[in-house]
Amino acid sequence: MQNGTWGPPENLGPIINTEGNEYFPFIHSTGRLYFSSDEHGSIGRLDIFYSEKVNGEWHKPIAMEPPINTRYNDFGLIIDPFKKTGMFSSDRGRSSDDIFTFTPLYPMFENSQPQEENNYCYVLYEEGAVNPDTSMLEYEWSFGDGKKKRGLEVEHCFNGPGDYTLELNVIDKLTGEVFYTQATYPLLIEDVKQVYINCPDTVEVGQEVRFDARKTNITDFDIYRYYWDFGDGRKTRGTEATHIYTTIGTYIVQLGAVSREDRDGNTQQSGVYKSIEVVGSSRQRGRRGN
Repeated sequence: MQNGTWGPPENLGPIINTEGNEYFPFIHSTGRLYFSSDEHGSIGRLDIFYSEKVNGEWHKPIAMEPPINTRYNDFGLIIDPFKKTGMFSSDRGRSSDDIFTFTPLYPMFENSQPQEENNYCYVLYEEGAVNPDTSMLEYEWSFGDGKKKRGLEVEHCFNGPGDYTLELNVIDKLTGEVFYTQATYPLLIEDVKQVYINCPDTVEVGQEVRFDARKTNITDFDIYRYYWDFGDGRKTRGTEATHIYTTIGTYIVQLGAVSREDRDGNTQQSGVYKSIEVVGSSRQRGRRGN
């Protein structure tokens, strides 16, 4: 809508629309699209699916799990802004359409953010440093992790977070001893404050994939439980999880953490998501190459 006027309708494209029928679109306040379709691998007649935009493109629709979807017609789903309750219509076991209500068994992490990768690599340079007599002296950085590197400008990757002391020393080339210390700096490296999904970026169809949340760095609340959404309609909970993908594609894996309920029944939560690429097995790729 621009200036209070609707523009011309645009087809959502083949990721959403099929040669079958797509009905009853509902856009949640989080941007997730819910709709009904008799395609996309429907287990019945009309099933309810959802999709999200990732980098401006709709992701492959995912079917709502039973008991939302049945072998009957299920359609017209709506969910409240906080995803605590929802309603939809169905003709399950009846000759007419009825309205049903439901509450999710797993918490919804509406404000999940893309996972940031921790960076432990730095380029170090001392501005204003005067080059010593290079025939006898040279600069050497000591990184506080047992490693050193010579040069005024160096790059170094630390093994992980920690409290390090950096020293720029002038070294006697002949003896290897410190002639004098040019500068000393403290360096505190911390992981990004986020829930963290530890898993491969690329896996094979049929491969058991291990996921864990052990690199999570959350300080706002004590984590009571982790919830996993593997992006193919399957979910579980726990600090660690395993999953097997059965279809090639790109999946959005989501991990959420929640606190215990307070006296008023409220919880705190945080979530992230990342993509995982599922490719054909090495045996399948070998057959295609022959």
